[in-house]
Amino acid sequence: MKTTPIDKQTVDWYDQVCQHLDILCNAVQNVQNEPEIPPPVTLFKLVKDDIQNIRRLSGFPTIETPGVWLGPDGQIGLTFENDTDCLDLIFRSEKLVSRLTVGEMTTAIDKNDIPAALLRFSI
Repeated sequence: MKTTPIDKQTVDWYDQVCQHLDILCNAVQNVQNEPEIPPPVTLFKLVKDDIQNIRRLSGFPTIETPGVWLGPDGQIGLTFENDTDCLDLIFRSEKLVSRLTVGEMTTAIDKNDIPAALLRFSI
């Protein structure tokens, strides 16, 4: 799993996510000899567009910047966390898988329910 450092000068979490995605996109284009499958460049744009839409639908909440990561099979993931809960958004090709963990219980959530779930992480 690869992560990127956060630029603390950028205030908005969406801008920070976009910075992370741009860094990761450039990095995977330059490294093709790893055993992991890199996400296609088009997936990075799709993730930005989907996150922008989810952010809008949830009312532009103020939240901590999520972790941004790459999976070994070409996935791009975002993880929103607070003290007890966790929301994972996992993008692969045209498909988005999302799961919400509350305490020790994890459930898959529908794409239409993601904006409401995101509000759990408002600060």
